[in-house]
Amino acid sequence: GLADEEGKNFLALAEARTRGAMLSLRETAGSLGAGLAVVPIPSHAAVDPAHRSRFGESELGLSEDAWDPNRPVELFLGLAKELGITALDPRAAFVGAIDQGGHLYFNLDWHLNPRGNRVLARFLHNELDKPGTGLLPAGLAATTRVDAPPQPASDGLPTWIPVYLVLLLVLGTAFK
Repeated sequence: GLADEEGKNFLALAEARTRGAMLSLRETAGSLGAGLAVVPIPSHAAVDPAHRSRFGESELGLSEDAWDPNRPVELFLGLAKELGITALDPRAAFVGAIDQGGHLYFNLDWHLNPRGNRVLARFLHNELDKPGTGLLPAGLAATTRVDAPPQPASDGLPTWIPVYLVLLLVLGTAFK
């Protein structure tokens, strides 16, 4: 009916505007002499089948065959290809990391958690270091590999504790 046509028109308009924005971004990057890569970050449902089934039913009220969480990623990858923009798809890296155990997304929102950000950063590092991407000049590869978050140095008490105690003593005495 009419609602379906309005929905299709809305999506067609959104996709056309997205294409225009990407075209403008490509032209601007070119005028600046900058490399450009599109890296669509997939939703949790696009890379974790268990989350997809839970999210589809509980949040969207849709069965698994009624929606596709990969559609936004495919849209950006397709537009990038059409416009001659380098596109990097991290979905396989995310699926592999989820298969190894652990979560990549926060449970309460749509954002990557620290582990998810490290997986994405490792994926980008590996992809950008590949010869022939045209995004980094030859010989400009990163030489340091970091797979875990940096651990803070533990040299006794944190600095704020003695500062707080001195302030407490001085201000408490002055107040008295």
